Amino acid sequence: MIIQFKPSTDSALIDAFCARQRTTNPNVYQIKHHVAVIGAKAIDFTPAEEEVIAATTTDEPSYVLGSRLFQPENTVIELAHSTIGGADFTVMAGLVRLKLLTTLWRWPKLLKKAVRLFCGVARINRGHHRIPFKGWAKLV
Repeated sequence: MIIQFKPSTDSALIDAFCARQRTTNPNVYQIKHHVAVIGAKAIDFTPAEEEVIAATTTDEPSYVLGSRLFQPENTVIELAHSTIGGADFTVMAGLVRLKLLTTLWRWPKLLKKAVRLFCGVARINRGHHRIPFKGWAKLV
């Protein structure tokens, strides 16, 4: 169940609601004034909670924490030199580049093996390929 409290709701009331729900269900998550109680179909709200609840959804998706029902606002992370999310476009690169470089370093060895297989003898030095003519004559 996803519960959306009114934006003006006191955070102490929301915290007390979450603590009460955690006594029976450990899967209670809160982001600002949105609370997700995963797996709950019905909850008994106190009169004070009923007054400040804007909406409830019992129809929760399987990916509650990543859904727009639970968190309709964009996530913005401020770092020392950049901002991730919001209106900014961020390019993130990681180990894929390293894997690409290691693959590139392996290409000359793989090419050398392939040429040896087809042509007999090949020599690769600094990107220049010297392949005996006799090997190519067999392929043509």
